[in-house]
Amino acid sequence: MSAPSGSGAVGTSVMRAGRLGRLSPIEQRVELPAVASSAAGARAHARSALAAWGLGHFDETVSLLVTELISNGVRHARTRLTLALAYDGTCLRIAVSDGDPRPPVPRAPERLTVGGWGLALVDSLATNWGADIDELDGKTVWFEIDTTETVSRFPAPTPEG
Repeated sequence: MSAPSGSGAVGTSVMRAGRLGRLSPIEQRVELPAVASSAAGARAHARSALAAWGLGHFDETVSLLVTELISNGVRHARTRLTLALAYDGTCLRIAVSDGDPRPPVPRAPERLTVGGWGLALVDSLATNWGADIDELDGKTVWFEIDTTETVSRFPAPTPEG
């Protein structure tokens, strides 16, 4: 899969044996520069992969969480970023790698502040999340969504309430 032209991104699509589940996951990967506009390219790449895998109904959640992870990488790591998406038929795993080995630090956002909500959103919307640290190569912050869940974690409000 190619990245949007002019974005500075380099994309690849490969099939690999993986750790997600019983099946080898399908994986999409794109490299992005550490600039604010990379969030838009990352969202486009994620939407394209979700559509190809029949997971378009996860578009809004994935777009929000991808934006948070890319924005954190741009703001804090300031190194080239790699977005990787993998799907094994039951689990969608999305990861952002950067060259900074400092782990992400979740913080309690203050009520009316604009920033500080990123990892709280990841924690509330993803099935699992974490970070893998490599002192030489940096870190990978990832989240997983169980695609077999049939009930939304946040059901739509009813007309009565």
